Amino acid sequence: MQPFEKERTKKRALARLQEIVAAEAARGADAHLTVMHAAVPDEAAALAAAFKAALGLQDVLIMDLVPAIITHAGPGALAVGFFTLPHQQMNKHHMTLKITRIGTASRHDVNRFIELPFRLYQGCAPWVPPLLGDTKLMLNRRKYPFYQHSDADFFVAERNGQVVGRIAALENRHYNARWSSHTAFFYLFDAKNAAQVGQALFVAANSWTKGRNLTKMVGAKGFLQGDGIGVLIDGFEHHPAVGAPYNHPYYATLIERAGYRRQRDFYSAYLPGNVAIPERVRSIAEKMMARRGFAIKTFSDKRELSAWVPRIVQLYNDAFVDNWEFNPITDAEAKVIGERLVAIADPKLIKLVMKGDDIAGFLFGFPDISKGIRRARGRIWPIGWLWLLRDMRRTKWIDLNGAGILAPYRGLGRQRHPVC
Repeated sequence: MQPFEKERTKKRALARLQEIVAAEAARGADAHLTVMHAAVPDEAAALAAAFKAALGLQDVLIMDLVPAIITHAGPGALAVGFFTLPHQQMNKHHMTLKITRIGTASRHDVNRFIELPFRLYQGCAPWVPPLLGDTKLMLNRRKYPFYQHSDADFFVAERNGQVVGRIAALENRHYNARWSSHTAFFYLFDAKNAAQVGQALFVAANSWTKGRNLTKMVGAKGFLQGDGIGVLIDGFEHHPAVGAPYNHPYYATLIERAGYRRQRDFYSAYLPGNVAIPERVRSIAEKMMARRGFAIKTFSDKRELSAWVPRIVQLYNDAFVDNWEFNPITDAEAKVIGERLVAIADPKLIKLVMKGDDIAGFLFGFPDISKGIRRARGRIWPIGWLWLLRDMRRTKWIDLNGAGILAPYRGLGRQRHPVC
């Protein structure tokens, strides 16, 4: 970095900064500004408000400075990024790219929103289509339990009449109440590899966020437990496990260009199916089970599993209460999650560790039916269910997606139980 000008006080420096930006912005017909800060959100908001008033802007994006700048400038730093478009370029920009909030009561709008990834991933072998019925339900404000306590909106980017990007903005009020936060989530982000499309979608989502007095946005993070979380940044040659995201390699770049940075990493792994448990470990586990009075609960069919679903879903609230950003499941959400679980489950792969009548731990396995979902193109009806049923019987892969031990039983030996 090189100094541009020097002022004696921060107040004078900010005033001079506003003069410079205002002079430069006046040269273009359309100004786009971002105020960046280092741990001074109130000062950033005040500066953004000043620019909106001075330049007649509808929106000014606010975001954190990147760590590399903070290292040199220090806490309390403020910065402004902006660009302008002349009349001819501005008209082209507005003609070719339009951001629209869709009407979730309109079948036409909903279909345009959910059909985009099928075009973006055409010919991409690892990609597994979403089940269209599940996605449509997410947009149904009357039936989806999320809307009983929270809100969301959905945006599409259009160029010359064709949808080229989409994003959902979520306000989970249960989450914010639990964590005393003012956080929004973004989800269902898909876009062509064009920086302008990604930035325009995130500007729309951020404007929605600020209109609800929410101060930050994180993602990708969905509506309910089990929705894919995060963005894939490595391992694009592999197809995803159930509940894990898959996206094109350029997505991370689009998101980072919109001002976001990595918060946390999650990992998926392949395990060989022929791993033999050493006899010594098996012997210790059996002795520990007998001594502590533990037993393994298995299920013979889906009817028996369905009867246990309320207790199984409640395990999430009990087992993960201390986990990062835990958010309890409501009864209505538990019903939807339970229906999902039973629909794709092989009862023989659902295992519970019991202490008398109490559940002490669990391990959930699901048959990998990704090939069947691809053949069905995400559509269960009219004949897609045949592909799913056939793949459920033929697959040689198992997705392990859910394991936990309830707090009162941790450290007592269940980790050694051969439940698989």
